[in-house]
Amino acid sequence: MHILLVSACEKRAIKKTRALLDSYALRVGEKTWSTPITQEALTELRTALKKTATR
Repeated sequence: MHILLVSACEKRAIKKTRALLDSYALRVGEKTWSTPITQEALTELRTALKKTATR
């Protein structure tokens, strides 16, 4: 499947989010990433994002 990720992070959180999402997807805009991804990789990405969440 092909997905588009859009971040709503601000301040320090955007730095962590960018670093993580840049390893999985190509950045399209300032806070937007696009990539073809499998269901397993999407689950792994979701878990990684939950670990880095600050709120």
